[in-house]
Amino acid sequence: MTKSFWVALVAAASHAASHGRDIDIRDHGAVAGDDVDAATAIHNGRAIFDALKAAGRGDTVVAPAGLRFVAVPWAPIYGLRDVALRVDGCLAAYRDPAAWPHPDGKYEP
Repeated sequence: MTKSFWVALVAAASHAASHGRDIDIRDHGAVAGDDVDAATAIHNGRAIFDALKAAGRGDTVVAPAGLRFVAVPWAPIYGLRDVALRVDGCLAAYRDPAAWPHPDGKYEP
């Protein structure tokens, strides 16, 4: 794919998302911090998932500036349309792979 395709895609997504509301992941329970335990990382993953699921067309889910959120992915998300994720701060993956989801869908903090 060409560079212009990707530029157009990002511009279109940005334009679509700019007309809705901003949804702060903290409003869904995300907790900022550098040194979090597995339970908090899983909780943050769920908060991000919940924020994305609450978003509608044109909305933007935001990780606020100046904050670092360590997370474990909660679950796949399907069916999002014209929703943007804006990372003004930092989203980081939890360091211990033992806390990450297992193929059977269970989490073990």
